[in-house]
Amino acid sequence: MKPHGIQGITDHERSDEESFRPTELAEQLIASANAMIVVLDTQSRILVFNQSAEDITGYTRQEVSGCNWFKLTVPDDRYRCTWKSFLQFARKGLVRTFEKAILTKTGEERVISFRVTGLLQDGIFSGAIIYGIDITRRTQLEKQLLQSQKMEAIGQLAGGIAHDFNNMLSVILWQAELMKFALPGVHPLHRKILEIEKAGLHSQNIIRQLLNFSGKQVMVPQTINLNRLIADTIRTLAPLIGKNINLRFIPASRLWNIKFYPSQVDQILINLAVNARDAMPHGGTLTIETSNVQFHKADRALPGECKPGGYVLLAVSDNGVGMDREMLAHIFEPLFTTKAPGKGTGLGLSTVYGIIKQSSGFINVSSEPQKGSSFRIYLPRIANKVKTQKKTGKILDYQLKDRRCNLEGGP
Repeated sequence: MKPHGIQGITDHERSDEESFRPTELAEQLIASANAMIVVLDTQSRILVFNQSAEDITGYTRQEVSGCNWFKLTVPDDRYRCTWKSFLQFARKGLVRTFEKAILTKTGEERVISFRVTGLLQDGIFSGAIIYGIDITRRTQLEKQLLQSQKMEAIGQLAGGIAHDFNNMLSVILWQAELMKFALPGVHPLHRKILEIEKAGLHSQNIIRQLLNFSGKQVMVPQTINLNRLIADTIRTLAPLIGKNINLRFIPASRLWNIKFYPSQVDQILINLAVNARDAMPHGGTLTIETSNVQFHKADRALPGECKPGGYVLLAVSDNGVGMDREMLAHIFEPLFTTKAPGKGTGLGLSTVYGIIKQSSGFINVSSEPQKGSSFRIYLPRIANKVKTQKKTGKILDYQLKDRRCNLEGGP
């Protein structure tokens, strides 16, 4: 006969064992796991959907219970291929590890590192366990680092070439200037000299873009109000984009000031406006808009190399032909262009990218074929307190065809 004290301990141990039955413990582990865990049946219907899966996808377990996992998270054009690939290894009970983007409830893409295990019972396929970790932020950082390294290397090369080319070009332009003054204006060679000079000046503009991109052109930033600079530039843009495109400016009221290079605002707007013009060969609307934006540390939209805080947003949008994903992946690369030979240098957007990075800003681009493009540029507001624009923002519609400006909004 056991002593009363030992009997009490034994009863307590039995109680602990009963409170942590394997099934309940497994359910608790799945529910509290810091990773997405989804269990599927043979038809890929969702049987188990833990809290992390809810957080990542935006769906609740009640919403997805019994739904097809692949139809829920895979775009329609990739569904059949993904489903076929899944069955090939899952039916053999194999383990597969890979990285793939899924669609959330809101349509956002999240990159997931998956580990999928096929389940067999007596050698027969009975379902699968999906284990996933959200690596969207890490993937974004890797892409940004790779892009930054690529741009830095190309920038160094571009800067060296630009300096050498500029030296030779200065000699050519100087000689053309001497010849122009040495010959009378009616001389038959005078027109050819003017063509040489014109080509030389155009080449100097390309060199200036290369130097801006490489960061080797010394400029002094100033405290500026973006609304005022855009208002000064917008009437210059209208003749540039043509008569069949409406130009609309929507300035924010009380826009924060930024530390920036005034001449480079023109450069950014001209490059984006010219691209928008080429994307709307049959006409359309080009919209330029400003606003104040505050980013917090937890905001997913904030790239890893940019600090939380206040930014001034410059958005330039068109309703032109748009771009597909392949084009979007390369648009900021130097010398990349979709235009016909002789129609573009491929330096415009890379120059814009270089200017923005020099100013500790960042740029996001969204576009779809036949749905237009939107470039959203974020420039950090200056930390010191300055007097901001007090007047209510005005919407400016500028149409070159009737040479008039329409102002809407407050005084």
